[in-house]
Amino acid sequence: MTAALDSAAAPGLLYRVGRPPDVWAWPPWTALCADGTFGNRWDDPLGRYRMLYTSCSRLGALVESLAPLRPDPALALPYQAIVTNDPDDPGTEPLGRLAPRWRERRVVGQGLTDGVHEPLVTVGGERSLSSLEPLARPFGIGRLDADTLRTSRDRAFTQHVSRYLFRQRQPGSGRAYAGILSLSFYGRDIENCALFERRNQPRPVSHLSRERIEPTDPDFVTACRRRGLTPA
Repeated sequence: MTAALDSAAAPGLLYRVGRPPDVWAWPPWTALCADGTFGNRWDDPLGRYRMLYTSCSRLGALVESLAPLRPDPALALPYQAIVTNDPDDPGTEPLGRLAPRWRERRVVGQGLTDGVHEPLVTVGGERSLSSLEPLARPFGIGRLDADTLRTSRDRAFTQHVSRYLFRQRQPGSGRAYAGILSLSFYGRDIENCALFERRNQPRPVSHLSRERIEPTDPDFVTACRRRGLTPA
């Protein structure tokens, strides 16, 4: 029986920051972490399917990609104390400075969701939260609300939610959902879409276009500012 969940049709366009030529490639299995996941929010805890992480906006894709590079204030003083006596060594980049090679090695891809035929679970919806709340209790979460789900740092919990949603089925029609629609950990104004990998199914997103990331790109500049980074 399918759980009572809020759902929505996939947006027509999705955005993703990645390395060319194939921005829409699934992460390679060789990138698995020691726990059997890729270390991301909606990964399969059993490591049997992959997720394609995308954003519903270009700015959102850049914010998500830059998020791991946000400087840790606790490291500021030790970092500044690093010195080098090698005249040929320019030293490390200042804390929070984003080297040009980051954007030079990446592009922003825009893709069509023509391979997404099932709805997405809107995990922050009222019905979804009610259905998912029992899954939260073993993780010490007594009352599940949208912000708790959005900002939870317990990846074991959100990954458990992912597998639960992946296994949902519609009577007589196979899988129920193509992926997860959620607000970003980095802001309620960013909506992201994480798509399930299904065996013997075509890619969910087909390539439409890709753009280089220029240093004056307004979305790039805004994303850097929001992540506390300064482009070099």
